[in-house]
Amino acid sequence: MANIVLRNVSADARIYDIKCASDLQQGNVAKLGARGTDGVYTVAATTAVTDLEAVLVACVPLSYEAQKTEKDFVLTAGEVGRGYGFYKGLTFEIEDAQIDGATTKDQFCTLNTDGTFKFLPAATLAGTESVAFRVIEKGTLNGVASSTLLCIKA
Repeated sequence: MANIVLRNVSADARIYDIKCASDLQQGNVAKLGARGTDGVYTVAATTAVTDLEAVLVACVPLSYEAQKTEKDFVLTAGEVGRGYGFYKGLTFEIEDAQIDGATTKDQFCTLNTDGTFKFLPAATLAGTESVAFRVIEKGTLNGVASSTLLCIKA
């Protein structure tokens, strides 16, 4: 289970109902696919830094099932969850486990291209990214190393 904190979400943020063929963690990044007749979008891993319509997986972590707690939450394959569309100014904190490598404050993260549903750290930006984030803070989230990301390009 991964923890996430949405720090600065606009009142008119695009929020999508999503499902995936794979299990997803809070703080994963995914690419929107086709919208089904039920209004739910199928998502997949990002495959290029130029992918459009990427979303942040941030589902309600609590369940009505008594045996589940926030630390147990995973969006299982085929289950409908929530994805937030990226826009300039969106700020969120995710566990470093959702980033494919070490982050450094004031450096960047982009979309990953290896099918892991994780963000990719970068010392600089190439300028071709469709979405980019600046690491504005390093810290801990429920005792786990974390990074706070600010969307600077969307």
